Amino acid sequence: MKGFLLRGLKKRANLAFLYLPFVVLLVVPFLVGEEFPVSPFPMYNQWNEASYLIYFQDNAGEPVAIQVMTGYKAGRYRKMFDRQQRIIRDELATEGIKKRLSDFGPEEWKPCGIWLLEWLDRNCDEGRLRLLESLRPLAVIRRDLTLKNGVIDQVDTLVVTDEDREGWQLREKEEELR
Repeated sequence: MKGFLLRGLKKRANLAFLYLPFVVLLVVPFLVGEEFPVSPFPMYNQWNEASYLIYFQDNAGEPVAIQVMTGYKAGRYRKMFDRQQRIIRDELATEGIKKRLSDFGPEEWKPCGIWLLEWLDRNCDEGRLRLLESLRPLAVIRRDLTLKNGVIDQVDTLVVTDEDREGWQLREKEEELR
């Protein structure tokens, strides 16, 4: 009888170790609260004095639901825009020009915006690309966000439009011929 009870306890102990990770994953967040490694919220609600986002406008000046067109969330376009800016910064550095990304302006933003529009052309599904064509010429807009006295101030700046791209009209005519 004693051996039977010991074997039963050993089985239960083995099961306890099996469920231990799940218990830890449920209990630790309640004990720790909203801290970075456990919860994503404080990481995103810490505001710098200034930030920006990138979005697209259609030919009527309305925002385009770009996630529907490509499947990528809007934040991804900001990351792609930033990556292109870093490439330009590195090219300038090889020429001996040191410039911080925060000092970039429309001159440096334009090639980044053109790259985004060309990326859209390459990465939209055929059916969605046709829908996107009906909204053209598209514009890439940079919305600067500034926190002043607890109020968010926003300023939109036109980065580039389809019309600024070389050969854009040719692509449009090719679509019409299809």
